[in-house]
Amino acid sequence: IVKVVVEDESRWRELGGVETRITAFFSDIANFTTLSEMLSPQEVSQMLTDYLSPMTDIILAHDGTRDKYIGDAIVAFFDAPLPTEGHELQACLASIEQQERALELKKKWREDGATWYAKLLAAGTDLTFRIGLNSGLAKVGNFGSLNSKNYTMIGDSVNLASRLEGANKEYGTLIMASEATVIACGGKIVTRELDRLVVKGRKEAVRVFDVIGRFAN
Repeated sequence: IVKVVVEDESRWRELGGVETRITAFFSDIANFTTLSEMLSPQEVSQMLTDYLSPMTDIILAHDGTRDKYIGDAIVAFFDAPLPTEGHELQACLASIEQQERALELKKKWREDGATWYAKLLAAGTDLTFRIGLNSGLAKVGNFGSLNSKNYTMIGDSVNLASRLEGANKEYGTLIMASEATVIACGGKIVTRELDRLVVKGRKEAVRVFDVIGRFAN
């Protein structure tokens, strides 16, 4: 990223961004507000650190860019600022790996006696998170004010990824991806078609899929 900045400062200094095809990623912890009410502020902080650290590492390992944290939510994108070959597949693989890693973490938290996790289990609940993915054109670059900028993404394709994350709740799924993302993966992941979904803010339906896992080598 530093090399790109040095080679073309204009891409970073100006507001407005450039239009490019990306895969947008949104994740969110289910019932986070309810979970937070069971814990002290210190325990909530520890929970987020224990959860966000490995999940972010997985995104970066698949050449994704972590855009921002919104409380418990992770916003990220793939194929910017540096091109990522097969970014749709990388986004799906990162999502699958995150769900697999979550199972390992829960076992570790239980064995290590993590206080915050023990409280959740004692209350009959658990930590789960949902992911929404969509691929398409978006504006990526610096947005904000003249004095304060944020390197991020905007556009309808980004909004759709966010809506799919929320739609998981109604379908009982953990990773929901649009047809555009799934088709670009070229049959390298296991999916299940869910529906033709009309999300808020859109008039046309989009085919959505449950991303289940990867094929064994």
